[in-house]
Amino acid sequence: MIVAGHRASGSLDGGIDGSLGKAGLWAPGMIDLAPVLTVLCDQERERVQKRDQGRDSGLSGVAFYVVLQPLAVKAGVAVLVCLAVHELLSNACIHAFPAGTVGHVGVHLWRTCQPSPRAYLLVADDGCGFGAEPPSTAGSGLALARCFLELADAQLAREPGRGTIWRIGLP
Repeated sequence: MIVAGHRASGSLDGGIDGSLGKAGLWAPGMIDLAPVLTVLCDQERERVQKRDQGRDSGLSGVAFYVVLQPLAVKAGVAVLVCLAVHELLSNACIHAFPAGTVGHVGVHLWRTCQPSPRAYLLVADDGCGFGAEPPSTAGSGLALARCFLELADAQLAREPGRGTIWRIGLP
């Protein structure tokens, strides 16, 4: 279930509500990451619902929570970040919740001004987690996510907490 998020409407040059263009945040070759991530999360939620249709309750075992601030990034960065987020979301939905378990997956995009302007993206689940150390990344979605983010000059870090929490520092 998407409880918060941004939906694209209007023209790309005007942003979601026109405010991005007025604020001077849009430039040629820039994309607002929020609506693109919303679509990505919607698609993953639909995939999980289809997977879970066979359950007796008919309900999905994974609830999605998405909170995204508008953020204009270079188109190439947007593509690489979305590919990485897709891998992290897929991992969460496949590995975090063994058969019959339920849980939550959250995606949060925000900006901060302290100590300097920066944007972050969090992909988190409250599933079974990795334990002390993540498994080998050879041949896994995590290895792909790391490669995509490296190409985008973004940083990926695992945060402590229940389940698995990935923080992406955006360029």
